[in-house]
Amino acid sequence: FADVRALKIGSTPDGRMAWLIVLGTVPVGLAGLFLKRWLKDTFYNLPSIAVVAIVFALLLWAAEWWTGRRARRGASSRDEADVAWADALWVGLWQALALMPGGSRSGTTITGGLFAGLSRPAAARFSFLLSLPAVFAAGAKELYDEYKKLEKTTTASSSLFASGDDITALLVGTAVSAVVGYVAIAWLLHFLQRYSTAVFVAYRILLGTTILLALGLGYLK
Repeated sequence: FADVRALKIGSTPDGRMAWLIVLGTVPVGLAGLFLKRWLKDTFYNLPSIAVVAIVFALLLWAAEWWTGRRARRGASSRDEADVAWADALWVGLWQALALMPGGSRSGTTITGGLFAGLSRPAAARFSFLLSLPAVFAAGAKELYDEYKKLEKTTTASSSLFASGDDITALLVGTAVSAVVGYVAIAWLLHFLQRYSTAVFVAYRILLGTTILLALGLGYLK
């Protein structure tokens, strides 16, 4: 609103950040719109999820290595206020890659932020700010689809809006997830101020390897 009054993009730091988030959301919006069917046909299976988890874990490790290399050469990491338009688009492209199951939206965007030269806390914070439009839009689309089920008598009973109890459950679940999500994000931002993402790299490699072993041994189909 301040930008509209000033007839200038980025007239305030918050306004500039808002536009950066808008720009960074464009890639995932376009990918979701045009590649949804292909993504589901190609990557919505256990082998793909396992491989994607491992690949993006290695990319996150490479980003950490790159950050450490830059620090050893005396290059300083940039903070949140230094995020440029190209950085927003770059991180947005990484967010689009997370449409592949196993990619982890926060993991891929933090990876992109680190490769762009952002500090670990700045990359994490911009990652979570960037999630707001995408997560909100995805949730709104799902709610709209559930509401449309009410128009079909054969599936109305399975809609989240089928009864007052279902609506209450939806509201309670949304409130609880909001509180837990906020606490989790606050904890993770605090964690990344002191530690690297190595534990998440190890977890994702272990997860992907376990899935592949379980598939190979026949425990999963």
